[in-house]
Amino acid sequence: SDPAKGYLVFVRKDQAWSGYNFSKRMEAEHGITQFYSDPPFQTKVPESFRDGISEVVRKRLWSTNLWVQPSRTAPEGAQVFKCFRNSKVLTLEYLRKHAHEGCKERLLEGLANTITFVKSVPTLINDFQFMVDLDGNIYQIDLDRANRPGFADPTRVITCLEHTINSVKKSM
Repeated sequence: SDPAKGYLVFVRKDQAWSGYNFSKRMEAEHGITQFYSDPPFQTKVPESFRDGISEVVRKRLWSTNLWVQPSRTAPEGAQVFKCFRNSKVLTLEYLRKHAHEGCKERLLEGLANTITFVKSVPTLINDFQFMVDLDGNIYQIDLDRANRPGFADPTRVITCLEHTINSVKKSM
């Protein structure tokens, strides 16, 4: 198996294709970096796979077919960040300790671009999170969850990102 490749699994076709199409559209329109590498495909669930999973998950796999979303894996050392309800700044301690040269500049640029992205696509805050690698590159993740209709006020997320920019400027 190739450690640079990973997979997400969906039960429903619409979930798989909706996330893939949205991610690719955001990549083209906003220049984001995301992990989906190829279109999803359907496959039969092998009995050996069903036998090796927990009862809880097995109940969710009511279908004998699944939709598989090929993706790239995250770079080594990449960390997931999310602006939680009460947080004013993302926790950057790991990056402060392990960042590569040039990380600060790329991270500041990426955070500014992320603010623009969130303002353009406010439904992103439905489960907004992203990864940052040790070079300061930002990867948008879980975009399949952002492609849901509904009211979304990105103010809290934007404020968190702005506070994070200030923290990076001061402490990295």
